[in-house]
Amino acid sequence: VFSGAFSSLNDKLREKKKHEASAFGFASEMDGKAAFDATDAEMMSFLHDAGTDELVKAGMEPEFVGRIPVRVALGALTEDDLFKILDEAEGGAGRQLVQDFRRYGISLRFTE
Repeated sequence: VFSGAFSSLNDKLREKKKHEASAFGFASEMDGKAAFDATDAEMMSFLHDAGTDELVKAGMEPEFVGRIPVRVALGALTEDDLFKILDEAEGGAGRQLVQDFRRYGISLRFTE
């Protein structure tokens, strides 16, 4: 498992896509601007397009990039995501804490 935080990679990929769309005539200047003013969730899709060259230019060692057959772009978890993990994950920390506290007669409940 490799990980990295490439803060400028998203912007570079977005600009590349924007340039490609306008170069092929698929988007007018106004359409292109609207299409590429993406939300955080939509911007993640640009990271999925990162190829070997982009990862190397962003700072990963070429020797490592060549050994990664599967690449996945991950986004930040929301507060709701974190709560679900704590509260609903089978065998997760939240359920384990509830059981541990119960042994001492303490009722533990997670709320929003």
